Amino acid sequence: MKKNFTLLLLFLSAAIANAQAIRPFSAIDLGAGLSMNTATGDAETFRRTQSFHLNLSYNIDPYLNAIAEVQSGSLAGGDSLRTITGRQFLNRFNALNLRGQLQLGMFLPYSKDPITNLAKNIYTGVGIGMIMNNITDVNRRSSAHPDFFSGGVNRSMNVFVPVRLGYEFKIQDAYRETRMKIDLAYTHNFVLGDEVDGFTVGRYKDAISQLTLGFKACLFGKRWYRQHY
Repeated sequence: MKKNFTLLLLFLSAAIANAQAIRPFSAIDLGAGLSMNTATGDAETFRRTQSFHLNLSYNIDPYLNAIAEVQSGSLAGGDSLRTITGRQFLNRFNALNLRGQLQLGMFLPYSKDPITNLAKNIYTGVGIGMIMNNITDVNRRSSAHPDFFSGGVNRSMNVFVPVRLGYEFKIQDAYRETRMKIDLAYTHNFVLGDEVDGFTVGRYKDAISQLTLGFKACLFGKRWYRQHY
């Protein structure tokens, strides 16, 4: 009897240990958010603008994600009256991108330490995208020097490479399954072209930096992840 009782305790201990090491997660997340944008190009001054995004995440595991995202918003810069070139623009853009995202938890073992668990949610990502530029307001001629003109086009498309660093706050239920995520991130978009601001002048390509606040709902496709020790 004593031997059977000991075996039962060993079985229960193993089951509890496995339960602690295995966590459920959702394979599909749907997200939305707001970004504050700064376009860096040929205009001499910068302005902060906003854009809205929707994204769909496919979670290979809790710390490795593939994301498809669409954005719509504005980019602006320059000052037609206070700068020598007179360059000023407003771009009502749409964009889409695909990116991979790797979180630090991929490399950290299972731990009860809260600091370690918080660090697991730091992530970096990189991808490829396309931005559709629509310059709705532009000034190409200098008021100080009327003969100075900055050429460019009002409608164009550019490929860009988003490089992202962020943090995901994971909101879990009583069973430690993540139900919602809050995403804080900085993204630097390297544009492989010079049409974002509507001016095709200068030696350097355009770039877009973004500060993003996003929310994701964990929808369906429950899977199980075994955390390593």
